[in-house]
Parts: sequence; C-alpha cells; structure tokens
Amino acid sequence: MFKCGYLSGSLWVGNDNRHVYPCCFTNNKETRYKPPLNLNDEYLNNEILLDMRRTALRGDTPTLCKGCDFEKNKSLFLFKNRGNVKEFIDNEDIEFLHVSLGNVCNFKCVICSPNQSHLILKEKYPDNNSYIKNQGYFDFLIENIPKMKNLHSIQFTGGEPFYNKKILLDILSKLPDKVEIHPLRTNGSIFDKDIMESVKRFSKVRLAFSYDSYGKTIEYQRPNCIWPEMEQTLEKFLNFREQNKNIIISNDFTVTWINVDTIPDFHKKFKDIFAEIRYHPILFPTYWMINLLKPEYQKEILKSLVLIKEADPVRKHINEYLNNEISEKEINILWNNIEYMKKHRNVSLEEKIPHIIPFLRKTSLQLS
Repeated sequence: MFKCGYLSGSLWVGNDNRHVYPCCFTNNKETRYKPPLNLNDEYLNNEILLDMRRTALRGDTPTLCKGCDFEKNKSLFLFKNRGNVKEFIDNEDIEFLHVSLGNVCNFKCVICSPNQSHLILKEKYPDNNSYIKNQGYFDFLIENIPKMKNLHSIQFTGGEPFYNKKILLDILSKLPDKVEIHPLRTNGSIFDKDIMESVKRFSKVRLAFSYDSYGKTIEYQRPNCIWPEMEQTLEKFLNFREQNKNIIISNDFTVTWINVDTIPDFHKKFKDIFAEIRYHPILFPTYWMINLLKPEYQKEILKSLVLIKEADPVRKHINEYLNNEISEKEINILWNNIEYMKKHRNVSLEEKIPHIIPFLRKTSLQLS
C-alpha cells in the first residue's frame, strides 16, 4: 500500500475552490483546469481526494503524488495513522490543516504568481476580478474545526495572511489552545495587534518571515517593499516575542540571482534575530535562477558561503547548475523581465542593485 499520513490525516485548502488536497506538495497542475469542486457535506471526501486514496489502497502511487519522495516522508511518523490510508475520513481524522487565505497581498514579488498576489493578477489581467479566495471551504472549516478533536497543527499562507485579517481571526477563534500554529507565513511587513493578541494563546506559534535579503535588494525582489518600514515592523514583532515566549520567529530566504551574493552579510546580520534561517534556491521561474549569473561570479559566491552551514542547499544548487548551458532565448527572457519590472513594478535594476549588472549573462547581440 502507498503510505502517506497526509492522505487520511490532513487537508490543504488552497486559494480557490479547485484547490482542496491532502497537502501543498500535491501536483495540482493535473486538476487545475477541471471545473470547481461541488460544495457539500463530504468536503473531506470529495472526488479528487477519494480517487487519491483508492489508488493508494490499491498499492499504486496517486497521480497527484508523483514526484513526492514519500519514502523519506516524515508524515509516516508525524501522524497517528502512521501513513496508513483509508478511503473515507471524518473530522476526527484530521490532524493537520494548511489554509491559504486568498491572494490578497501588498507586495508583487518576483517569485509569486497571480494566485498569490491580487496586485499581480490585476497587473496582468486588469479586466478580471483580482481577488481569489476559497470562501465556501472557509465556511466549512469554521463550522467543522470544533469537531476536529485530533487537530494539533495548522499552517496559514496567502497572499499575505496579515492582509486577510477577518478570515484569519474567524478561523483562529475556532481553534483550541492546544493547537500549534506552525507556521503562519508572512512577508513581515504588517504588525497587527489584534492578530498577535489572538495567536499568543496557542501552545506554540511559529511566524515564518520571508526576508529575502535587506535594503535595496529586497526592495527589488519584493516590489512595494520599503525596507526602513520593514525594519520598524520587525522591531514590533521582536518586542512582542520578548513578552510571549511561545512565539518563535524564523525566516525563509528565497534565493535568486538578485540576492544570492547578499547571503553572507544577511546571515551575519540576522542569525541571532531569527530562531532559524532557511535558504531556498529558486527553480521557477527559471529566469530568476542563480545560474543566470556568469559562472565566474557564481564561483566567487560559492567561496563566500563555505562557512555558512545553513547555506548548504545553495552551494549544492550552484554546483548542480553551474555548468548547465543557458540558451540565448532564456537570457533574452531574463532581460525582458528586467525591463518588465522597471515598467510595471517601478523597480529599476540600475537604481536598486546596479553592482549585479556586470555579472549577469548576456546574449551574443548584447556582447557585440
């Protein structure tokens, strides 16, 4: 039997009503263009979830699980079900929830899509409704969370959760104190006292910030970010943490060619502020990948990361892609996107991080 604790013990409620899966690693591209799911009392046992479980019970890997390294999946140990799958589940089977609160966000980050920022959706499709949220399933959650007697952990993502205040507070109000908030992901730009007062009662609260460097570098990677204001907001969070020891603040740094050379300074500046810093080299969109930098500069960066153990994934990534061929087409896309950022997101490479320009790959036409 295909074993995975998430299949019978978890639910991920995504940003629209096509997205209700066991976890966020589900390959939802397979179902992206299917009609919306019907809202009914069997929201834990919708057509997609049942098909996945039945496939697992036959001993096969569900199509939407392919690509997931389930042999190393910690879910076998995290869940009471130890990875054992059953066809139909009820509220008491749910141990983990992952709730994406919608695409409302105050940033237009290079790594995000319209599904994660209403500002990007509005930018790309100005005539469309720019807001995406899974309101039907939010209503089901609010009604049924009190029945989830074995729920012990919930994760919140967005958009920006602090910009989705009402639905976040509604869900928090239904959760028992024993539940861990693990994590509440935020870009760290908004400190909301009502939300923080609401979360402090839980047994453990992890706030996962997404500071991708600091200063002008993060202002380029995350358009609309104003770094001096971010620093002031961080200070408010740190003061609140000082008064509430159950609150942990970590940071997830998404690594691109924009910010990879700032890791040594960033780590020195923030390693004693955040409980943990994790570095995640980007793979998509490919035009933000580290290997768009010239190989000789990548090698310099590798040397600068030797003493930072947390940067091991970055070193591994650079070594893996360092010698890969980059086509003229890909380099053209890179420079087209740099122009797009300047035109549509009001961030200029020349103004924000001009030092990086000589180290970016160029087309033969640019070199001639």
